[in-house]
Amino acid sequence: MGEPSAGVDGWRLTHRQAGAVHSIPLGERPTQAHYAEFALAASVRDDELLTSSLREIYLKPLSRDRDGGDTLRRTLRAHLDADGGILSTAALLGVSRQTVSTRLKKAERHLGRPLNSCLPELDVALRLSGLDPRRTAG
Repeated sequence: MGEPSAGVDGWRLTHRQAGAVHSIPLGERPTQAHYAEFALAASVRDDELLTSSLREIYLKPLSRDRDGGDTLRRTLRAHLDADGGILSTAALLGVSRQTVSTRLKKAERHLGRPLNSCLPELDVALRLSGLDPRRTAG
């Protein structure tokens, strides 16, 4: 869905926004998605240099973990969805807060930087990966 906007120009903008979100594969978005939630990912997806770079910088290092990075990616996605709250992240994943803290520290080691220095980029990279933490807990 595009964002509400007034008038004919607003309708056109909303229609284009809806089209941009609709073109994101279903594995990367819920069946009902608002443009504001996926605007950056929808725009980045069309920039091959940026898409490749985000995958190389943020996803590839995580994939070096023993499960291919799946647990770290799910933890990071949940952490971002929980606005950085450890307890909320733990609740989303059904694990302890200590487990979340351990995983976040491990992700920082793999990435070679503190998470708070790259949250927007990491968010977009994870959205591009199509991973949804609600599908697989833990």
